[in-house]
Amino acid sequence: MFGLANVVASEKTDLGRARAMCRWVYFRLEHDGRQTFKSTDAFDILHAAQAGESVQCVEYGLVLATALNAVGIRARPLYLKAANVQTKASAAGHALAEAWLPDQGKWVMVDAQADIIPMLGPTPLNAMELQQALQAGRPELTVLNSTRAGARSYFRWVRQYLYYFDTVLDNRYGISKSSTGLMLVPSGAHKPTIFQRTTRIRNMRYTSSAATFYASPVANERIAQSGFGESPVH
Repeated sequence: MFGLANVVASEKTDLGRARAMCRWVYFRLEHDGRQTFKSTDAFDILHAAQAGESVQCVEYGLVLATALNAVGIRARPLYLKAANVQTKASAAGHALAEAWLPDQGKWVMVDAQADIIPMLGPTPLNAMELQQALQAGRPELTVLNSTRAGARSYFRWVRQYLYYFDTVLDNRYGISKSSTGLMLVPSGAHKPTIFQRTTRIRNMRYTSSAATFYASPVANERIAQSGFGESPVH
């Protein structure tokens, strides 16, 4: 329906395909942080966008993850949360996607709202790696994009959200599936159970292990099948 295969047809690398799909979603959707969209279905979001509706960052991440999975690139929505996620009344998080790129052998952060993939020199980064690079003040930090979005302004803005990371473990489309989430929590930090004072964080498992959170898609699916609830994962 949306010709997704054509979006990535000319790309020779997994990173190129992820970049092309990021750009496609960026130009398909219009952002408005004040809007609330009820459906989490990518087709509903895209059809609403065609009708002129605007969406939040959450919808960008959902559409991008679904589109990447549709063309054979394993992907997941990624929800970034600030350290004060439980007490801040609004703007306590940001949503995007991460894609598993076989030719990189890793998860890579892809932000369709900004049309940005963070890079350290020639290497694409996941969200945790971006957090570490920003903390270290790495001068090689830049972005891969197709628009005029600036690296410095983006990094200044997004770094406030690079504290907690969580995702949904089962991202297959169109089937009954688990809604279990996995959150990466800094060692010794509080495990948040509330988002922006009022919204309960449900069906979440917690880990302080980057190796667990950034395991391959197959390993993450095993975690999803191993149980439910708010039990820690180590």
